[in-house]
Amino acid sequence: MSNLSVMAMKEATDLTWSQLRQQRRYLKEAGLLMPSESKQRQAMEDLAADNIVTQMVDFVDSYGQTHRAAFGRVTNITTFVTKLLEQHKLHKTLTWHNSTISHDEVWVKFGGDHGKDSLKFTMQIANTHKPN
Repeated sequence: MSNLSVMAMKEATDLTWSQLRQQRRYLKEAGLLMPSESKQRQAMEDLAADNIVTQMVDFVDSYGQTHRAAFGRVTNITTFVTKLLEQHKLHKTLTWHNSTISHDEVWVKFGGDHGKDSLKFTMQIANTHKPN
């Protein structure tokens, strides 16, 4: 399995690193090899590059209890979107949906979700073949 496949699986199944290590053992017994955890973590850092900063932060819940949790932020949204657009251009995945989107525009959609005890924000470039 490639690093990107493992990252996608980890995200889709909401596995912790510990659970992923256990999953790696099961898959190895079945003859499917995954990259090492250090290679996966390095791939995640490379993907985030210098535009995403992550850290552990103390949060206070509605009951006044403090909880330590991961926090991530994009340091420069313009650079982040530009790099994403460059990747889409490189892989020829940009489209203007039969002129539904003007040829001189790029549509970027931002969203948010509060669930699983955290707040998550999403960003999506609509000028792709399968934007969802």
